[in-house]
Formats: sequence, C-alpha cells, structure tokens
Amino acid sequence: PQSCTPPVLNRCTGDLSARMADLPFFDGKAVSSRGAAKKKGGKEDKTAFIARTQAQRQARQANKQQVDAAEKIQSFVRKTRALQGVREDVARRLEEALQEGGGRKSWKDMGNILRLLFFSTSSSPPPPVLSSVVSSLVECITQPSSPSSSDAYLLVGASKEVGVLALQLRRICGAMVKALDSYRWSLAGETGPVCTLLLKSLIVVTDPAQWKGAPPGSSKA
Repeated sequence: PQSCTPPVLNRCTGDLSARMADLPFFDGKAVSSRGAAKKKGGKEDKTAFIARTQAQRQARQANKQQVDAAEKIQSFVRKTRALQGVREDVARRLEEALQEGGGRKSWKDMGNILRLLFFSTSSSPPPPVLSSVVSSLVECITQPSSPSSSDAYLLVGASKEVGVLALQLRRICGAMVKALDSYRWSLAGETGPVCTLLLKSLIVVTDPAQWKGAPPGSSKA
C-alpha cells in the first residue's frame, strides 16, 4: 500500500538522520570548549612550575654547599688558631721546665719535659729545643744517681716505670731520627753541631751499657 506520510516530511526526516550520523557519539562525559581550553592551559603551567621548582631546588642546594664549605673553613681556621695558641703555651711551659732547677732532672720533671716536647710540636721539634731536651735526658742517663736520689729519672724508670720509660725513649729516639733525616745526617755546615749531638745521644739512649745508676734488668726497657 502507498505510504500515508507526506513526501515533504519524508525528505525532512532523511536530512535529519544524515546530520545525526555525522555527530560524535556521546559517552556520558560532557566537556565544554571552555573546560578543554582550561585543561590545556593547566598542562602548560604545570610544566613551567616543575621547571621552576627544579631550578629553585638546585639554587638552594648550591647555596647550602657554599654555606657548608664556608662553615668548614671557618671551623678549621678556629681550631688551627686554638691549637696553635695551645702549642705556643706548651712551648713556653717547656722552656720554663728546662730552665727550672738546673742540674739533673727527676723522674717526674724529665717525664713532664718529654710530654711537653711531644705535645708542643706536630712534626720535628726546633733544633734548639730538641737539643736542650736531649742533653737533659742524656745527663739523667749517664750520670750515676746518689744514694739519696730516690726520684732519679733512670732509677725510677728502670725499676718501677719500665713501660713508661720504654715509651718515652722510643718517642725521643724517633724525634732524633726525624731531625737527623731532615738535616740529611750531615755533620758539616750549620746543622753539624746539632747532628753530632743527636747522633751521640742516640747511641747513648739505645745502649743500656752506658746507663749509670740503673738497677739490674734495665736493658729490657
């Protein structure tokens, strides 16, 4: 049978169907053109924000490294100055200890002199200071102790303080060897008298047969 729909209505319906077919399928998520533009702009802002944050972080790290380096340098300078001040004070006390009393030093006095010597310098002691200390030590070792000298250096060290005596002698021998090495073991020139004294003293200190007033068994030290 012939359709009862007017021809004009059929034509309009066909055109509408064709236009609907060209439209995108709706998935239930409506996004306006304004929202899409805002989303696109936000993505660009995020990239710039990340770059700016990284640059700021790097600048803070570099600044922190500079501050840490400056603080370390300042701390080192303060410690060096403080240590230098302490060593100068110890050197002054060492000079006073060498001049105090005169003559042979007791076990206590000589031990104090050696401790001050080892603490006053970080490397080889100055030649005059080392020579004075070595001369006092050799005097304590080579001269016999009187019967009343119960506190004589060698008598106390070789009988009651063998371990301390051995440590002191090893350290003073090491100081003498370092000094001789710095002078190239030369017996001529300006350092000749100092080297001669140190060599003779080194032989005396390391040879218990030359020790006077030491009790039996002192060679073990």
